[in-house]
Amino acid sequence: MTVKDNSADHVLSDTRRSSGIKLNPMLFLFVGAALWLASAIGLDPTNVPQAQDFQRFHFPSIQRFAEKPFGDAIADYPAAPFPLFYVLGGWLYGATGSVLVLRAWTVGLALGILLLVFGLARRLAPQFRANAQLAVALTLASPYFRGQSVYANTDILALLFALAALYLVSDHALPFPAPRAASALVLACCAVYTRQFYVFMPAYILVRIYAYTPWKGRLGAAALCLALAAPVLALVVFWHGVTPPGFREHATMPSITRSIPAVVLLLSFYAMPLAMVTAWRYREAFTTDLRSHRLQALIAPFFAIGAYLLLTGVAGVPEVTGGGMPLHFLRALPFPDHGRAILPAVGVALGGSYLAYLVHQNPSRNSVILLVALCFLPTGILYQRYFDPLMPLLYTSVVSTREVSPATVSTALGLTVLFELAIAAVAAAHYMTVFGSPSS
Repeated sequence: MTVKDNSADHVLSDTRRSSGIKLNPMLFLFVGAALWLASAIGLDPTNVPQAQDFQRFHFPSIQRFAEKPFGDAIADYPAAPFPLFYVLGGWLYGATGSVLVLRAWTVGLALGILLLVFGLARRLAPQFRANAQLAVALTLASPYFRGQSVYANTDILALLFALAALYLVSDHALPFPAPRAASALVLACCAVYTRQFYVFMPAYILVRIYAYTPWKGRLGAAALCLALAAPVLALVVFWHGVTPPGFREHATMPSITRSIPAVVLLLSFYAMPLAMVTAWRYREAFTTDLRSHRLQALIAPFFAIGAYLLLTGVAGVPEVTGGGMPLHFLRALPFPDHGRAILPAVGVALGGSYLAYLVHQNPSRNSVILLVALCFLPTGILYQRYFDPLMPLLYTSVVSTREVSPATVSTALGLTVLFELAIAAVAAAHYMTVFGSPSS
């Protein structure tokens, strides 16, 4: 049985041209390309940590797979991610002996990502080519995307697999065993083979398949997913953990005072451009949705966590490795020590409520937000580059909400481009103080 995909009807029914912010997409494409060139020649201080990660983690792991027998290399290597990137990089480096070729390879992967971003945005609003150009511009504006591409970072391959899977899913019905559904599931699992936290991808593809497939097809999809998971499960058993033996600190139990608030704050931080569109155009729809018992049930856990943080007097902002701009910003606010519990409490309650509002609009399509949150909870290591450019792309080109309907998608994309440029500027200023000028 094939079910027509009506998941986005409430946002695709309005085909009026956007009346929001008018931005020149070519100008922002030029700015994004100039920023990428600055990263490529080493002028962006934000990329210094990724250059250091390449020297300390990624390149030694690639060398290990290039020089050691596969069994010896995979037993333990000096990096935390799953090994697919290092296996492929090891083959390439073993054949060429060139670091430049490795970097050219990841630049090629980045170009593939830009093409997929363009295609995703075109499928959401095919009548507005400028929106697809803005989606490419916001990707180029991300300093973390640029760093991943020019410093041979494993995240670039995982993001490519994820976007390829999402492109196949797009706004179509996804019955199984249709080739599109099976291919999307394979690509999603390849993302997991590259980066552990991309486990949200096969889970999301299964959610989409289950929405349009009878039980026989659902069992087939589950069986394929289980078969694809076998290499990962075998590796976890072999390692006695989800990372190579030298990186046990990456896996922790979810903590109501640390990882859960940090993840909620990071996800809601990247939803701010959509929240601005809600405040501008959809205030009445938002307040109407708040009367829904289903949405109230989704919001309740975030207020409960906020109340817990406030009533237990947990001191200040969650302590996690990394944490990104939202946590650094909260720490910088001039609050007295005894009042610092208010900051994460309010942030989790409000930010989590807005995320619930986004999911509520289309639970099947927008479950990707919840799944991303769940896959990050079991870690106390939350670098901003894990979420950027992933979340801006999910919010603007994958989820189905009124904020990215044809009436306001241009505004949402324009605000997200400006948001990413602001992140790039703040990050560059911060890392300039940490590392100094890259050219010095």
